[in-house]
Amino acid sequence: MIRTQVQLTEPQLQALRQLSAQTGKSIADLVRQSVELYLRAQRRPTRE
Repeated sequence: MIRTQVQLTEPQLQALRQLSAQTGKSIADLVRQSVELYLRAQRRPTRE
């Protein structure tokens, strides 16, 4: 894995902390999962 830095808003970080506590997943895991879901959504073929 490659380490990187991102800047989040305070509400985003608070929401991630809450979700992390609820799920037992680290914030890093949640961010990686979110990025993967976003990238998959962008790769979907569009209807023409």
